[in-house]
Amino acid sequence: MRRNAPSRKGIMSVWLLVVIALMTAVLALVAKEILKGRELAAGREAELKADWLALGALEYGRSRLEPNAAEGSLDLPEGLSGGGKAAVAWSRMGDGVVLLRSEGGAGEPPAARKSRFTVMVVRQKDNWVPSGPVERHQGKASPR
Repeated sequence: MRRNAPSRKGIMSVWLLVVIALMTAVLALVAKEILKGRELAAGREAELKADWLALGALEYGRSRLEPNAAEGSLDLPEGLSGGGKAAVAWSRMGDGVVLLRSEGGAGEPPAARKSRFTVMVVRQKDNWVPSGPVERHQGKASPR
């Protein structure tokens, strides 16, 4: 006499569902890592662009300083800013010595970044020359 064995016809479908679920989980993790990498890259790109803009604003301000400059500020023209924004401000620290402060911003939220720099410049003949290193600043201070 033959015994009734349980049917195994549906077991292959269950295994197929398990494999599909595992593949979906792995692909979801890979997609998450790709998006995270893109976000980090966009943030780094915005940070570098903000640095370049702020340093460019320092040079732009230094080239526009008058011999008897007291205080003032300038925005970097849009043609030079490449989609970001930058400004430079200056104040007289003594006879022939001016402090330049710049701020540059670039990127779209959540990857938006700002950079701030300062440098002391002194008047030598017909030019303004840096008298020390360019310093990077953190914080909320504005150049204006």
